Amino acid sequence: MINFLKNNLGPGLIFAAVAVGTSHVVQSTRAGATYGLSMILLVVLVCLVKYPTFLFSSRYAAITGHSVIDGYAKRGRWYMYIFLALILVEITIATSAASLVTSGIIKSVFNLSMQTTVLSMILIFITIMILIVGKYKALESFCKVLVIGFCITTLITTFIALTGFESSNLEPISELAFDRPTTLFLVSIAGWMPTGIIGAVLLSNWVLARKKTITDRPFTRKEADFDFHVGYVSAIFLAACFVILGYIVIRGAGGTIANDSAGFSVQIISLFTSTIGSWVFVLIAATIIAVMYSTLLALADGFPRLIVGVIDSLWPNVKNSIKESNLYIALFIVLFILVGAVYFLFMSSFTQFIDLITAIGFIVTPIIATFNHVIIFSDDIPPQERPGPGLKTWSYSTIIIFTAVTLVWIYFQLTA
Repeated sequence: MINFLKNNLGPGLIFAAVAVGTSHVVQSTRAGATYGLSMILLVVLVCLVKYPTFLFSSRYAAITGHSVIDGYAKRGRWYMYIFLALILVEITIATSAASLVTSGIIKSVFNLSMQTTVLSMILIFITIMILIVGKYKALESFCKVLVIGFCITTLITTFIALTGFESSNLEPISELAFDRPTTLFLVSIAGWMPTGIIGAVLLSNWVLARKKTITDRPFTRKEADFDFHVGYVSAIFLAACFVILGYIVIRGAGGTIANDSAGFSVQIISLFTSTIGSWVFVLIAATIIAVMYSTLLALADGFPRLIVGVIDSLWPNVKNSIKESNLYIALFIVLFILVGAVYFLFMSSFTQFIDLITAIGFIVTPIIATFNHVIIFSDDIPPQERPGPGLKTWSYSTIIIFTAVTLVWIYFQLTA
C-alpha cells in the first residue's frame, strides 16, 4: 500500500493531503460552528480567487522544468529578498500553528499535564532530529497512508452526519454583519484556504519531483494540470466537509469553540466519535495526529530547503563555503528559535493566535500571486503555453481583491 501511494500519488494529491492541516481541521471547523453553512460559500470563493496562483506554480514547473523560485531569481535580486522575508514569516508561523495543534491533540489523547507550548517545542525539536538523521522519508510514507485514511474517514463521517441531521433544529445560514470582528475572522479563515500560499511554491517542487520519477516519457503540462485539479478540488471538498461537521456536530450540540488547543482537540475528535461511535476513538486519534504531524514534517523540512535555494541565488559563496549539512542544521536552529519567539510574543489565546497567523497568510497572498503572474507570462514560457485572456484577467483579479482586503485588514488593526 505504501509503495502504491508513493509511486502513484501525484503532486496534486500530495497538495490536498498537506492542505488537511490547520486550515481544514481548525479553521474550517470553527467557521462552520460559528457561522454555519454560509462558510462553505466563503471557502469555495476564496479557493476560486486563489486558483490561478496555485495553477501557475504547477504549470511553470511542468513547462520549464524549473521551480518558481528559479523563476523569481531570473526577475531580479529584490524578488528573492522579498521571497526570503515571506519564507521566514509564513513558514515560521505555519510551523508554529501545526506544532501547537498537534501538541494539543497529543496532550488531550494521552491526558498530559504539560503546558501545550512546552510540548510543542519538544515536538519541533524531535521533528528536527528526525530530519537531521534522515528518517524523514520512512515516517512521511507512513503518515501519508494515515492521511489518506483520515480523508476517507472524514467523507464517511460527513455523509453519516448529513443523513442523520434534522435541519429544523438549526438555522443553516447565519446572517453576517461585516463589522470589524467578523471581517477579521473571515480574513483569518481565508488566509490558509485551501492552504498557506507558500504551498504554491512547494507545489512546483512536487511537480519537479514527479517529473523525475517518470523516465519513459515526458510529464506534460496537461498531465500536471489534471493532477493539480484533482488535488485542488479535493482540498476544497474536504474543507467544506469540516465546515459541515463543525456546524452539525459542535453547533448542533449547542457547544462553543474551546479557546485552548487541548480543549479544541477534544472537540475535533468528537466530530467523529459522536457521529460514528466511541469505538473509532483510537483510529481517529492516531490518524488526526498523523495528519497534523505530516503537515509539520513537510513545513519543517521545507524551511531549510527553500532558504538554501534563496541563498544559492543571492549568496552562492556562502553556500560554497559552508558544508550543506551544517547549513541545514543552522537553519533548523533558526526555525526552532523563531517558533519559540512566536509563542512568547503572540500566544495569549489559542483562537486569537490561529486567527492572527492565518490572517498573515492572507496578506502575503497578493505578493506570491504577483510573482507567479509575472513568471507565467514571462519569456520563460513559450507564447503558445501561456494562459489565455480569461486566466490572465482572473489572475489580475486575485491580486486586486487580496490587496484590497489586506488594506482593509490593516486599517482595522490600526484603528482597533
